[in-house]
Amino acid sequence: MTIAAVTTKEKGSYAAPSAIVVAMSLALTAVLFLAPLFDGLLGKAITLEVDGQTRIVHTSSRTVGGMLKSLGIACEPGDQVYPDVQEPLQPGMSVQFRKSRWVELLVDNRRITFRQVGGLSAERLAELGISIGQADRLDRLDGADEDSACRWHLVRLAWSTRERREPVTFSRQVIYDSTLPEGVERVAMAGADGVALLREQVTFEDGREVFAEALERQVIQSPRPEVVIRGGAPPTDRLLIPSRGGSGAASGDERGIGQTVASLRMEATAYTHTGNRTATGLWPHVGIVAVDPGVIPLGTMLYVEGYGIARAADTGGAIRGPIIDVFFDNNEKCIQWGRRKVTVYILE
Repeated sequence: MTIAAVTTKEKGSYAAPSAIVVAMSLALTAVLFLAPLFDGLLGKAITLEVDGQTRIVHTSSRTVGGMLKSLGIACEPGDQVYPDVQEPLQPGMSVQFRKSRWVELLVDNRRITFRQVGGLSAERLAELGISIGQADRLDRLDGADEDSACRWHLVRLAWSTRERREPVTFSRQVIYDSTLPEGVERVAMAGADGVALLREQVTFEDGREVFAEALERQVIQSPRPEVVIRGGAPPTDRLLIPSRGGSGAASGDERGIGQTVASLRMEATAYTHTGNRTATGLWPHVGIVAVDPGVIPLGTMLYVEGYGIARAADTGGAIRGPIIDVFFDNNEKCIQWGRRKVTVYILE
């Protein structure tokens, strides 16, 4: 092989890479030159998301708003567009669009309509010039969730305390007196409702009372029980049947929750005028009895079998333990009463 031949071969091997470089440069120049032409023919490739649905579109529009219009997507007040509709389009840009819906809001006895995207928030209400208190409640009236709801109610909540009086229903006491004929019945003492003072916390929704919670209840006047005396033997030793005031009929089948009326088996004597006041300062009269305060406290209302309703308002030197001394207007009645065993019922 001659020197000239070797030289020619080496030159050929160096020329091949140079040709490749030149070809690549020409191709890049052509791409850069023809890119605007293809861009004008196919349009810019834009990633468009509409209400969560994403697709690639090609457009020759200059702005975001122009592209949406060319695609038949109308932009209305309340719609969300990002970037802004005036933003110039660039190839490869991402555009998000969320369509608003009409929303109706009931607030302060008014009906307000506006367009809204997604759920309703305190920030959105502030934009509309509607104040919302810390305790106020925003109720959804329709829709499967907050993002689809079209009707809302802003409920104004408020609280206040108040005092009011309410009746305390009196109970009904039925006492059997074997000294009276079977079936005879009379009201020995009329009942009267008491009074309770109730303090409440009241909840208001839009100015309307919806709930009242009792905070404190104090009986300021105690009820007086109705006492019915019934002739004949009692079905039990003693019986108290509570009922609504004045509504209970005296019969053998009263309904109610039976409660025990305290009773004592005592020895009963009788006394009449002595010219002195009783131990409680009263002038004696029929219906007053003397008791041992250690057994029956002074002031206690009683029913004494064979005598009737009485109040423990006197004492006596001989009245000690289970002994009671009933008052009559004259000595003859005292003698007629004599000394006997009786059942004494404690009424209060």
